[in-house]
Amino acid sequence: MRKFWFALTLVPAIAHADVDGFVEGVVGYSSPIAGDQYSDAVEGSARVGLRGGWTPLRLGSARVGLEAVFDWRPVSVANETASELRTMIGPRLVFAAAPCEVFFRATAGYDYFNIGSYTNHQGYAIEPGFGASYRHKNLLFSADVATPIIIHTQQTGADYMDGFAGADIQLTTSVGATF
Repeated sequence: MRKFWFALTLVPAIAHADVDGFVEGVVGYSSPIAGDQYSDAVEGSARVGLRGGWTPLRLGSARVGLEAVFDWRPVSVANETASELRTMIGPRLVFAAAPCEVFFRATAGYDYFNIGSYTNHQGYAIEPGFGASYRHKNLLFSADVATPIIIHTQQTGADYMDGFAGADIQLTTSVGATF
């Protein structure tokens, strides 16, 4: 019976322990830095997206939680218009000294690179990054640097960019809200 009462006391304390959730609109720029075939074919371009997260676990001045990312960018490949769409999730570590904070994140997930019929559209993405935020009441202003890495496996073996890997340097800014 003591375990039951302990759980009843602990759960509301964790749920109300100044948990920080956020949602942000992201705007930035990505430029290829690695992968010979990828870097030769893809040009730098703007990136837009949404980010959201929740950091429920407190470790002193640090908070640990999850972040989810959905982003899109137009891409020009060999004079053809294309697009890249990514959805990812991963851990976020935040060190706060109000009203500023520094964060580290590492997301992984699905990458859809639509270049046309001659490539494998579906692949994987990994995106480690770090940045800083400024909080004013419930508003959140952030900037970060990340290195998205994409991997698309080869399907047929004969087509241009059927299988490829690449990495970008990505600079983004965002505005959002906390709750």
